[in-house]
Amino acid sequence: MNVRVVAFGRIDDRLREELRALGDAVEVRMASAEDEPAELVAALRPHLIALGEDPPVDAASLAGLEPLLGPVPILSVRDEPGADVVLGADLPSRPRALATARKLARLREGLWSAREDEAARLLRRLDHEFVRASRYRHPLALAVVGVDRIDELAGLHGERAVDAFLDSLAEAARRGVREVDVVYRPARGEVWAILPETEPSGARSVAERLRTLSGKILFKPPAGTSRHPLPLKATASVGLATCPSERVRSGAELLSHARAALETARLEGGDRVVSSPSERRSEEAPE
Repeated sequence: MNVRVVAFGRIDDRLREELRALGDAVEVRMASAEDEPAELVAALRPHLIALGEDPPVDAASLAGLEPLLGPVPILSVRDEPGADVVLGADLPSRPRALATARKLARLREGLWSAREDEAARLLRRLDHEFVRASRYRHPLALAVVGVDRIDELAGLHGERAVDAFLDSLAEAARRGVREVDVVYRPARGEVWAILPETEPSGARSVAERLRTLSGKILFKPPAGTSRHPLPLKATASVGLATCPSERVRSGAELLSHARAALETARLEGGDRVVSSPSERRSEEAPE
């Protein structure tokens, strides 16, 4: 198994060998003095955190960030509060410590794999809807909702705050669409809405409704984990793609067009709906 480790403090040869034993391929990122620990861990999403000699942060401080960062196990060379695994213990206890570390890493990897599997199922659903729409020449639309300034928000408030905002948006979106529509949040910073039997004008109305919903949801960083703890407003943009279209030949291409439109919406300032070029041409065509 591949294991990503963020390390704070001095990692000696003995501890490095212990870390290498955690998996088939272990990538260790050494934190620098300029790195803010919570931001670094949120950005890299490691399987494990390792604390060596004289780290700039203690295990208790990192453990207190679990509501923001998720259950990242902490390995320390010292027996200190907040450490899940103590690698500096006496030799007989090290095999148990390493076994615990591997178990925790596999558990975290399993959570990610489950999410990736769900995303794969959604892609299969999108392909199924595309094939059905193409066969019977029925309309199909895909709206991809993305948080504006997502990197800035994640840096200030953490990935978990962004995730919570998107979870709320996805739940609100599910209540605002038809039973045949599929709403899911398969990737960082996105919510998808698959809209079968939906003409471009109707899809545009749904996309505008999703954009408006985002403005009604408070962005709430967990207490004590953000530089700006007060509830804030966050905006979202929507990229929209529809078919049948000569430019769209698969579900994957429909997704690609919707994401490209979303990127255009963000570059244009955000808080807006942008259609893919093929849909804009269909809207501008004469009656």
